[in-house]
Amino acid sequence: MGPGLFVGECRHDSQTGQSKLDQFTNGILDLVFGRAEAQTTTTTVRLDTSTGVGLLARIIFAEGAQDFRVPNALEGIGSVILNRVASRGVGMPSTIDAVIMQPGAFDGVNNSLFAVAQNPANLTGTNAQAFAQSLTVARGLLSGSIIDPTSRALFFFSGNLNQPPNGEFRRNIASGRLFHTSSFGSTHFFGDRDARF
Repeated sequence: MGPGLFVGECRHDSQTGQSKLDQFTNGILDLVFGRAEAQTTTTTVRLDTSTGVGLLARIIFAEGAQDFRVPNALEGIGSVILNRVASRGVGMPSTIDAVIMQPGAFDGVNNSLFAVAQNPANLTGTNAQAFAQSLTVARGLLSGSIIDPTSRALFFFSGNLNQPPNGEFRRNIASGRLFHTSSFGSTHFFGDRDARF
């Protein structure tokens, strides 16, 4: 099994007709919360965490695990990724994978949570809960069942709103190019006046 490919078992009701991704998410939640289903079968489910929905879930988790219980925090982080894909005029890559892996774009790709989420079976406790929620959010954003709560933000940072990161980010806020759109928990979102959608 290659890096980024999670193979695990999940329990699901054989009568529901759920997608494999629904089965996977429910299986993670079953493991986390100790739920048991009345009629279960075991299915091997593969979630490729190196691309697509799996990669989106990993970056949402890595960037927002501290705020996973805060309404709209994970949704906002995922929306920034999709907004970057959809934006024009600001030099963003045009695919989810390229946006996430763009050098220097997201600190989360270099943190331990992003690395360990290559195999979600290694996650325990609140990290397992946060990843399961991140996966649900990634699926919802991609399906259109979750809408962007950030008003098309292209950037975010965590911490004190009045102390944005140094460098170009801070200069663009000071110049008025970047503007605050919303905050959820400790995560603050910013739009770009130069972006077109």
